[in-house]
Amino acid sequence: MLESFVVRVTDINGLPVQGVMVNWEVTGGGGTLGATTTTTSVDGTASTTLILGPDEGQNSALGSFTKASGSTGGVTFRAEGLEPTTLVVGGGDNQMARFNQILAQPLSAMVKAADGRGVPGYPVDWAVTSGDGSLLNSSSLSDATGAAAAGLTVGSTADTTTVEASATGLTGSPLEFEAFATAPVSVTVIMQNLQFIAPGGGDAATILLGDTVRWLNRDAADHTVTSSDTPQGGNPFDSPVLKLNDTYEFVVKVRGVWTYYCRVHPEIMSGATITVN
Repeated sequence: MLESFVVRVTDINGLPVQGVMVNWEVTGGGGTLGATTTTTSVDGTASTTLILGPDEGQNSALGSFTKASGSTGGVTFRAEGLEPTTLVVGGGDNQMARFNQILAQPLSAMVKAADGRGVPGYPVDWAVTSGDGSLLNSSSLSDATGAAAAGLTVGSTADTTTVEASATGLTGSPLEFEAFATAPVSVTVIMQNLQFIAPGGGDAATILLGDTVRWLNRDAADHTVTSSDTPQGGNPFDSPVLKLNDTYEFVVKVRGVWTYYCRVHPEIMSGATITVN
């Protein structure tokens, strides 16, 4: 695992000092430094990297420099090496998405040590073993928590995509994940008695990405469907004036919570939501 160690050199007034040579040495654990000497930049910082040693346990490195007085100043850094032993499912299994949509959550495999702690920096390979889904990446490194992730786009037919995550030498490898592709649906919200009425009652509708929301005006009064708040990246929507039995449709293309209202009756018909999973 590659770690960055950073020191900051300042003067007696706490101001950064540029151009100071910092010497680095491994003092424990048998790791390898990316550089044994570096020079402080304009902000007073200098850094190097450490590849941890081959054995489990603590690694240490010393960054030091010579002061104007001739004495030496320095700081010791420590990093612990963990021996990866197992691969377990972290999350994202058994999700459902509409045709050709990316799963709401990435598939996640956890690399763990014998004591259950996550091990960072371990490679995990990903492969589709059945179905017509496609991976966004075929390999990933475990992060600081030990999680390695892969995004998956499901296929264009009602089918199950099976994905395998494998990590060399780990118990539990390979892992199997499943994702299910389903056809988009249309959800109807009724406008009646000066209310938005979603399926199941209330004015909150929940759909999947790729579904269509259809509004139907059952009032003699005119209404509109106008977004007031959209998730990041979501395009606002604003229907024309809808008369009795008029409809308006919108295909939501961004996950998150959308809030909307009626421009004709903003004080009565507002705060309705669409939650897109």
